[in-house]
Amino acid sequence: MFPAGHNPGFLLVNPANQINAVKLADDNFLLWHLQVLAGIRGLGLEPFIVEHPSIPPQAMSENGAADVMNPNFITWNRQDQLLFSFLLASMSESA
Repeated sequence: MFPAGHNPGFLLVNPANQINAVKLADDNFLLWHLQVLAGIRGLGLEPFIVEHPSIPPQAMSENGAADVMNPNFITWNRQDQLLFSFLLASMSESA
């Protein structure tokens, strides 16, 4: 999945594949919060929801060459967007 020697430091998972029995609505925040937090913790995605996340640099230089996209940033960005999608999908339209 990753090039040799590449270690993203976290799992690339899709939390949107998880079952959301409860969607956020006006009257169920506590239950929704517990469900979402358990899923995030279970998948080890807490680093994405902290106040000051550790985001890899977007570009990097290799041996003085022009900047190239950092593969760690690409992986981090994909996971971040999947988590964002999961959170949006866990809310009702009225929320």
